[in-house]
Amino acid sequence: MKRIVFFSISILLTVSLFAQRDSYGKYNVGIGVGIVIPYLYSKADIPINSKISNEPGFLLQSVLDYNINSSIMLSSKFGVSLSGTKVSISHSTNVEEYSLMKFTIDLSFGAMYLLTKKSVQPYLLVGSKYRNPLPLKDKFNNTNKGTFALDFGVGSNKLISFTKKFVIKPEITYSFGLSNVNNNPQINNLYINTICLTINFRSNQ
Repeated sequence: MKRIVFFSISILLTVSLFAQRDSYGKYNVGIGVGIVIPYLYSKADIPINSKISNEPGFLLQSVLDYNINSSIMLSSKFGVSLSGTKVSISHSTNVEEYSLMKFTIDLSFGAMYLLTKKSVQPYLLVGSKYRNPLPLKDKFNNTNKGTFALDFGVGSNKLISFTKKFVIKPEITYSFGLSNVNNNPQINNLYINTICLTINFRSNQ
C-alpha cells in the first residue's frame, strides 16, 4: 500500500510540475476498457509436478492525459484488471492450485510522442506501471507480491467528428514485469508480462 501511495503522489507532482511550467496543455480525462493477455512464466526450471496456466482477462481504467506541447503528452492511468493466471502443483493425494495476479490494481504513468498532428494522431508510448494484487485467500494460504513493469505501446487519438468534444484512443501496450510475484517457496521465481488491448474515451479540451 505504501508503494501505491508513493507512486500516485509521484504522478500528481510530475503532472503538476509540467502544468506550472507550460501553459500550452490542458488536462483531459476519460475511461477505458480492454482485454488483458497475461504471460506468467518462470525464469528457472519448475518442479515436474507443476503447471503454469494463462488465460486472458479484462481491464477497466480511468485515464488522465496532459498536453505538454503539440508533440508530447503525459498520460496516467488507474485501473483494475482480472485475468486467469494460476499455478497447479500435483501431490500424491491432492492438487494444490492457486491464482497469481488474478485481480490487481494497476497504476501507470507514461509519455506519448505524437507522430502526426492531423485528425488521426498515431503515437508511441513509453512508461512504467505498478501492479498490486488484491488479497485472495485460498486453502493453501499462498500470497502474491506486487511488481513494477516497463510499458511500451502504440496507439492513436481520433477525434469523434459528430461531437468534437471527445477522443477515442485505441491502444496496445506491452508490460514487462521486473520482479517475482510469487511467495510460494516451491516456485518462487515467477514473473508476469502482459499485453493490453484497450479502447479509451476521453474529453477533448
